[in-house]
Amino acid sequence: STVLLLETLRELDLKPDVFISASAVGIYGNKTTENIYEEKDKTVADDFLAQVCNEWEKAVEQISKTLGSRTVMIRTSMVLSPESEAFKKMYLPTKFGLGASLGSGKQYMPWIHIQDLCRIYLKAIQDTTLNGAYNASSPQQLRNREFMNTLSRVLKKPKLLPFIPGFIIRMMMGEAAEMVLGGSRISSKKIQEKGFKFLYDNAEDAIRNCVEGIKNK
Repeated sequence: STVLLLETLRELDLKPDVFISASAVGIYGNKTTENIYEEKDKTVADDFLAQVCNEWEKAVEQISKTLGSRTVMIRTSMVLSPESEAFKKMYLPTKFGLGASLGSGKQYMPWIHIQDLCRIYLKAIQDTTLNGAYNASSPQQLRNREFMNTLSRVLKKPKLLPFIPGFIIRMMMGEAAEMVLGGSRISSKKIQEKGFKFLYDNAEDAIRNCVEGIKNK
C-alpha cells in the first residue's frame, strides 16, 4: 500500500509536507532479552511481524528518498483503551478472578495508553523536527506477570490461576502466540527528548482509566 501511494504521488507530481506511517515495536522481534531497544537498533529477527515491519518501513523510507518529504514511523506497542480487544481479553477473565500470566510471565509487555498514542501522532504532524522512527511505548517497562498483577489489583480480584501454559496459548493462537509469549523492553527516550510528556507513564493509572471507561459504557 505504501508503494502504491508513492507511485500515485509521483504520477500526480505531489509532494506531501509529511508522511506518517504506523509501524510496531514488533520490528525488534519477540525474543525476550534484557536489552532496551532503541530506534537505532537494527532488527535481525526472522519472525513474521518483525519482517513485515521491516519491509513496511523500507517502503516508507522510499517516500523520503524519492519525494523528499519528511517521514515519521510510529512504532506502536500494545495499546490500552476501553475499546481495545487485547485489553478486553485480559480484563474479562481477571474480572472474574481468572486472570493469569501468559506463559512464564517473564516476558516484557510494552504498552501505551490510547491518549498518549494519539498525542504522539499529533506531535508528528505539528513538530517539523520529528523525522524517522519513534517508539510509541510507555516509559514503564513491565513483565507480563507484573502487568497482570496490576490489573488484578485495580479490579480488586485475586489471581486464582498462576499462569496459562505456553503450549495452550500456542494451541489457541498458532504462530500468533509468539507475539504474547515473548517481548523485550522498549525505550521511549527518543520521543521524550523531543519534549513529549506521557499522560500515562505507569500501568496502574492507565489500567484504571480503561476500566472506568468500560464500566461507564
